[in-house]
Amino acid sequence: MAAVREHPDCAIVLAVTPDAYGGRGGLPCWLQGPGDLGERIERLAERALLLVPWVLFLGTDSPGLPYALREKLITHLSAAGEDAVLGPTDDGGFYALGLRKPVSLKGVQWSSAQTCIDTERSSEAG
Repeated sequence: MAAVREHPDCAIVLAVTPDAYGGRGGLPCWLQGPGDLGERIERLAERALLLVPWVLFLGTDSPGLPYALREKLITHLSAAGEDAVLGPTDDGGFYALGLRKPVSLKGVQWSSAQTCIDTERSSEAG
């Protein structure tokens, strides 16, 4: 969070489950709501995109995200105006998902070697 806080164009919102609800370090928290990861991301993206031109989801399982990777994602979303960006991982998942418009993530096989490929297909179709 400290690294993202340093970026002048970014505001951090924590997406939390009810048992983790409450401000963390003075940051706003939004409840994720029910459903699988895709349903929760869809709902949070729709909410955020009413307020800002793009949103970047970073997983808490990637706390050491290098500065260069974060900046590349932000550049593609803000300056390049990409509709969607993904940061793939070696296990078939992803460490980041950025969106400029809402997408449907139905049919994504979460926590599998297909997760990133399925997500990419969904964001292209959306």
